[in-house]
Amino acid sequence: EIEDYLQAASSESFNLEQSPLIRISLLNISDNENLFFLSMHHIIGDGWSTELLVSEIVDNYNKLLKDEDSKDNEMQEEAPLSIQYKDYTIWR
Repeated sequence: EIEDYLQAASSESFNLEQSPLIRISLLNISDNENLFFLSMHHIIGDGWSTELLVSEIVDNYNKLLKDEDSKDNEMQEEAPLSIQYKDYTIWR
């Protein structure tokens, strides 16, 4: 069933005229096991940005696990970045 879902989700095409161009699923396998699925159109990410996105997802997941272990349900909000992509485009 999971393999069928992943195959169908991987085969689903993106429409460049409509969002989203990224899809994320979290599949519950069992009480203690989940499967994270990320699919995105290649036009919105390259190797560097995809690596950064996956790294941030893993970091946030690990923080959530740590918070769950410590029974602290409030995640610390991260400070906004000092520079945004729009700043880069203006500079460019």
